[in-house]
Amino acid sequence: MLIAKYSVCKTKTELQACEVCEEAKCVKCAQQHLTELKSKWKAIESKVNDITSTKNKKQLLLVSIQQTVENQLSILEQVYNRILEKLKQEYEEYHK
Repeated sequence: MLIAKYSVCKTKTELQACEVCEEAKCVKCAQQHLTELKSKWKAIESKVNDITSTKNKKQLLLVSIQQTVENQLSILEQVYNRILEKLKQEYEEYHK
């Protein structure tokens, strides 16, 4: 821990090394700098959490869309097969 007197801080009190920037600051200024850094970190962390949440929601939406498309394709395939089967039956009946 750096201890100096009257070097940087305007309060002209005993200084210590700031935990954030290692500059000589009084205890109050060093604490304020640390508090500011923690506040900025919380804001960044909140943004990261928001981005992660949005990403997860989009992934869930994409999965839901994919399932819907797969279901629709399955239904279309079933309808196609039924129509094809009926056409085959009609063709066979017509050509008997």
